Amino acid sequence: MTGGATNAEKERVYELLGFTQVTFSANPSPVRPFGTTTLSWEAKLPTNLHSEITIVVAGNEVHGISPGTLSGSATITMDQTTLFGLTAKTPIVQRTIAVLTVPVNESECQRSSFPVQILTAASR
Repeated sequence: MTGGATNAEKERVYELLGFTQVTFSANPSPVRPFGTTTLSWEAKLPTNLHSEITIVVAGNEVHGISPGTLSGSATITMDQTTLFGLTAKTPIVQRTIAVLTVPVNESECQRSSFPVQILTAASR
């Protein structure tokens, strides 16, 4: 299929992407502040979708041909709770096929105070 696809072709491919069977996980989860987690995914593409496919997660891409299964992983450093989207792209459409929230355990963050004199002394 090319970029000059009809609206009907685009709608058909978009709909077919919705039938992708997805496993999407993070390990560990939750994550310590500024710790790392590994996002892993497997996408079983519909048998009646015949197209080049790119799966994108957090800027990482895996390329393949449908029908088939695409899988991959990416290690991410986390500074805050983040919602990750797993996006499937063809040459004519793209669709988010899964989402995953990876929490950061903020209870491990420690608050501390320091004397105001330190700030005023440094500005002189």
